[in-house]
Amino acid sequence: MYICLCAGVTDRQIRELCAERVSTTFPEVCRRLNVARQCGRCAEAAKAAAGLDKKSAAEPASQPGA
Repeated sequence: MYICLCAGVTDRQIRELCAERVSTTFPEVCRRLNVARQCGRCAEAAKAAAGLDKKSAAEPASQPGA
């Protein structure tokens, strides 16, 4: 699904970028994919797609073997 119509960025592109550990903060995601830099309407959806929204940030990270 398209998250940022201005830049033509999809949720898949955002998730892949974060999965590769290339970008781990929202400003990095914005800079690398040019998301939320024009109208800004996609900012919340982009944060959610990246797993950087408030809800996911509040959840404890699962640890392997724990």
